[in-house]
Amino acid sequence: MHQPLLKAAEDHGIAIGSPARLLLEHWLATKPNRTLQMTWKHYIAAVIKQMGIESRETLRADIVGRARTVANASGGVLGFGAKSTDEKRVIAELEQTLTL
Repeated sequence: MHQPLLKAAEDHGIAIGSPARLLLEHWLATKPNRTLQMTWKHYIAAVIKQMGIESRETLRADIVGRARTVANASGGVLGFGAKSTDEKRVIAELEQTLTL
């Protein structure tokens, strides 16, 4: 089920057995709880307030771009239907969180 995501991670240098790969596998197996999600949102909101506009935009574009890449790698056929409604919602939440 997660093979396309794991293959994409490997293609981007996340080697099998590495700490990053093990963490990714854990995240794929166990959805983060709401408390962790809210903690991250509060943390990133505090961090981006300290950043300049250009740095903030670069960070937002990078994180949202990677999220879109993951969503596209996780399904769909020839790029059609690649993002589920939940994936689109999460990407929209990321964009909102990363925008002051």
